[in-house]
Amino acid sequence: MAKSASNRIKEVREIRKISQKDLAQQLKTSQQAISLYEKGIREPKIEMWEKIAHVLRVTIPYLQGISYDEDDILIFVNANYFEIRLNPNFIGDDNLTFEIRKYIELIGESFPEDKFTVEELAAFNNEVKAYWYKVIGFIFNEEPYKNELLSSDLSKTEILNIVAEAIKEKRLELTETEISQKFVSICGDDFYFWENNKENLMRFASKKDIQEAINHLQQSLKAFSDELNDLPENKNITFKVPDSFKNSDKQ
Repeated sequence: MAKSASNRIKEVREIRKISQKDLAQQLKTSQQAISLYEKGIREPKIEMWEKIAHVLRVTIPYLQGISYDEDDILIFVNANYFEIRLNPNFIGDDNLTFEIRKYIELIGESFPEDKFTVEELAAFNNEVKAYWYKVIGFIFNEEPYKNELLSSDLSKTEILNIVAEAIKEKRLELTETEISQKFVSICGDDFYFWENNKENLMRFASKKDIQEAINHLQQSLKAFSDELNDLPENKNITFKVPDSFKNSDKQ
């Protein structure tokens, strides 16, 4: 079920770093009226919806919890990047910011903080919006993310997670090689199983099932290893395996 309009108004207001008092002044109404709107006690008239949407720079349907607009999603992405990357107290990127930065490096674009001032990023002006459309606009044109992102049932967190996954998939697509394709086709399912089940497997499975899972993974890796010699070398070699992992004889 879609969110109520009151939550959307408050959510976007807080993203914009606008207080109830400031929003009320810009709308030429009272702070109490804003509070009633946000709590869902009073329903704004259509003229007020238009004013609120204009000040907060989102669509009326979004504020009403009916649908998402592409601009709304980019506002969330920009706000998340702004809060994570430009926070003087940040100690590391979240998953979305990490994927954004890896992708920006890949396509040779400038980072947002190198291209715009803090004030411009915070305001999400037309230049900032155009930048995000240029960098990650593909998320609105490619399935399965195109329709998924425009669902009104998604929360802000779900939107950001989907965007992160879409950027990661695009990055992997652009860097794909014959070796990576062969690995996915032979070992992909096994590694997906291990990544998602290793904790349960080691804690709750029998030794027999653990050994069978290990054997299956070893067989897949052996099959991939047999194919590797006949595949062309990767052209862009930048990753080096640590020496400690090159010794195949485990002590």
